[in-house]
Amino acid sequence: MERHYTMKEVSKILGVSIRTLQRWDKAEKKESIKDTAKVMSRYVDAIVARVYKHRHLEEMAKYSSVPVINALSDLAHPYQILADLMTIRNIKENLKD
Repeated sequence: MERHYTMKEVSKILGVSIRTLQRWDKAEKKESIKDTAKVMSRYVDAIVARVYKHRHLEEMAKYSSVPVINALSDLAHPYQILADLMTIRNIKENLKD
């Protein structure tokens, strides 16, 4: 049976606090990216951002003191490979085989 992991499950497995931002294009009207990155950096070990414009992700990384992970942007969706690898590992139990 195929197993998919949620961001919440991944953060528990890794033992870190991760906050996922969804739809930054709407949130940015209330708070600047700079301010959000600085404040969130104080509370989490990493920020997973799902944005429309990749430049928003780059700006967040500039002001954040913790890693910023691209969950989705108009440039790429690199986080998907991590989920795929965890699924393969769960099925095969060994990525070397």
